[in-house]
Amino acid sequence: MVVQSKPTVSSLADQIEILKLQIHEISKTLLSGNAADLSKQNASELVKLHGLVDALTKTVDTLSLKFDTWQSLVSPMLVNSQTATGHVDLLTAIQSLAPAVTAVIAFIALKNWKRQDRAKREAEFLDSLIDVTHEYMVELSKPITCLDSDRLGITSHTPPGGQEIDGAVIYIQKNGIQSSARLLDLLEKMQPLAIRLRSLGAKGQVFNFDGYIECQNAIEMIAWQFDRIEAFTATLGSTTWNWQHPEVRAILEKVLTTTPDDIRQYLQKNNVIIIEFVKRIYRRLYS
Repeated sequence: MVVQSKPTVSSLADQIEILKLQIHEISKTLLSGNAADLSKQNASELVKLHGLVDALTKTVDTLSLKFDTWQSLVSPMLVNSQTATGHVDLLTAIQSLAPAVTAVIAFIALKNWKRQDRAKREAEFLDSLIDVTHEYMVELSKPITCLDSDRLGITSHTPPGGQEIDGAVIYIQKNGIQSSARLLDLLEKMQPLAIRLRSLGAKGQVFNFDGYIECQNAIEMIAWQFDRIEAFTATLGSTTWNWQHPEVRAILEKVLTTTPDDIRQYLQKNNVIIIEFVKRIYRRLYS
């Protein structure tokens, strides 16, 4: 026994067209003069046969319409595949595809939501970084102004032809308590900002930004200026130290490297690095 191969999408279309042609030929025969050769006794059978052919024609037309509709929707996903039977069940095909299509749509929607949520959190981080950095630098300008005044006081107390460290010792012993208290008050008020700035610098690592290490280093350098002024303030208020001791003098010499101009240069240079980093990430997020 010969086993027929399962019809493909294209073979089903061919079969429908052949069947329609055959029915058309039978109809022509029944309606032509050739039908007159048949006996009158078979007239009723001829009528029945004509009705059957007409009904069969309508059925095939309906099947053809369904097939064409199904083929336009589904055939791209079933190219070169074989069907289990010679009939195409449009509803079954759609029902079988619905879960897969739903899953794909849900997957794409989830990915888009995750990407949008991440972009939102990244943008919020960048906004906070810019805001906190700006606020920090504005507040730090107040201690820097006091530092300017203290550095001028040290210079004014330096004996002609003497060293700066000698003028610093004189100024500390004379005005150290008052000057350090003024500086300390300003630093205490802005300390939460310094802590928050460093916290943001650490938090930024979570996002795995490309090139973030440079931005993080810039944040740390800006926050370090707070530490430098704080060290200067502590030394300024230590009026009871033995200023002739080598280690004490070494500490004082190191503290005296903290100048307003040096701090401003650090702030300006590293603020530019942060701004350029933020601009680059913003372009990626909103391009």
